[in-house]
Amino acid sequence: MKIERGIEARAMNAQEVAAHCGMGRSTLYQMIRSGDFPEGLMVGWRRRWLREEVDAWLDQQFQVASERQTD
Repeated sequence: MKIERGIEARAMNAQEVAAHCGMGRSTLYQMIRSGDFPEGLMVGWRRRWLREEVDAWLDQQFQVASERQTD
């Protein structure tokens, strides 16, 4: 079994982020432009997101949705 370590294992590209969040890449970029999704980091010419950052955003979205349903 290969164990991934460091930033390479935690960094996601736009396609991976979109799939992880259940949206298309165009939706992802629209949400970034509107300020509704973290911008990520530019690594060279490519944008990358840390998995922890994406998961924190997802947790926040679930929390907001849960609060709306209980109101």
